[in-house]
Amino acid sequence: MLFFIETTQDAFNSTSAIPQALLEEYLDCPQVCIARFNPNGTILATGSQLGYVSLWDTSTWDLVHTLYVHVAQITNLCWSQDGRILVAASKDWSVSRWLLTDIDNPVIIRTNMPVVHCMILYDSMDSPRCDAAQQEHVDILSIPLYGQPVIYRIMESDQGAKQYTPIHVLKFEDADFDNPLERQYTCAALTHQQDRLFLGTARGMVFVMDPHKAFRILHTCRVSQFKAPIKEVLVDQRDLFLVINCADRIVRTYLLSTDENENPLLQIENKFQDLVSRTLWSRAMFTPDGEFIVTGSGGKPSHDLFIWDRHNGNLLHILQGSKETMDDFDWHPRKPLIASVTCQGFVYIWTTVKKENWSAFAPGFEELEENIEYEEREDEYDIYPEKEDDFKIENIDEQVNIVTLSESEQKNQDQKCVQFPCLPKPFYATHDNA
Repeated sequence: MLFFIETTQDAFNSTSAIPQALLEEYLDCPQVCIARFNPNGTILATGSQLGYVSLWDTSTWDLVHTLYVHVAQITNLCWSQDGRILVAASKDWSVSRWLLTDIDNPVIIRTNMPVVHCMILYDSMDSPRCDAAQQEHVDILSIPLYGQPVIYRIMESDQGAKQYTPIHVLKFEDADFDNPLERQYTCAALTHQQDRLFLGTARGMVFVMDPHKAFRILHTCRVSQFKAPIKEVLVDQRDLFLVINCADRIVRTYLLSTDENENPLLQIENKFQDLVSRTLWSRAMFTPDGEFIVTGSGGKPSHDLFIWDRHNGNLLHILQGSKETMDDFDWHPRKPLIASVTCQGFVYIWTTVKKENWSAFAPGFEELEENIEYEEREDEYDIYPEKEDDFKIENIDEQVNIVTLSESEQKNQDQKCVQFPCLPKPFYATHDNA
């Protein structure tokens, strides 16, 4: 179900608005476990625990389409940069690719185990490096529950049907870690320029790779000293900062820089954690302008969102919701709007309400804080036609002549028309009246 939370704007930032109030409206969308906006923010995709994906129109919140392919829980949803392609990963050992212009013909990739994460690495229709003579194709990264990530390429066959083939397996034999758990991957992120790929592991490591050079490892970073799993890695819109959500209850932001040899480096910028309640974060992401970090509470019965200042790490605001654990959330790419998912499968929409300025519609309109008694004049709402008003004002003291004949009546008199006078009937005496 989809609930609406309307709020008033907050004053701490002129470019961001903070939601705070709840409406009693909802849409029928049961057992949702993940929600993602498309890059334009016009469609919200929700994945359910039953395996189907729903598409919602964010302007009216009407259900646009329901995609039925998977039979198990949806673990991840990913949009292409132009919003043309939607990729869904599921626990039923498959990944599906949906083309919105041909929504009834999906491509289903069968894997050898449940998939925990998926991502679009390359889209020839959306990439600036696409060769006109090159055949259209889409490269999708699939991260299984155990094992190595596999890259699949979807392209059109000679018969015209869409088919997929595995083109690369990220084995990383050149890594300096002998423990196989060090190479158990959990999440991935790609820069908007598609020149750097970040992979998080279950042992607190992040690998930085070049997707154009056979996925060669350029840099490794130990995020958690306690080897806590990396839950999610995200890049901001400008490809300058990286936010990492780790299972050690700390969210970290890194600056993407380079060394003397132009190799990438990750420099820690800030850490965000709840020192009082030791909250386990369900997700962490940047706001659209990249100036703030949003984290969602997870692991306890509270549906709260925390707004942090990325520069100094201070907590600016807490959005308090219902007493339900938050499983996932996503910020609208262009509006101050958040979609959050509860553990019971409900979707809350946090948004803002602008105060109506009635004086802009009527310059003489006066807004009152409370009702006052108004005394109406006797003739305030009397309506008089304009000509009658003028006649009444001009001839208000004139007496009407009912004796003198008018010109037309005089003409009739000159023509000597025959007229029968109106006379009373004669009175005849009777015996009863005698």
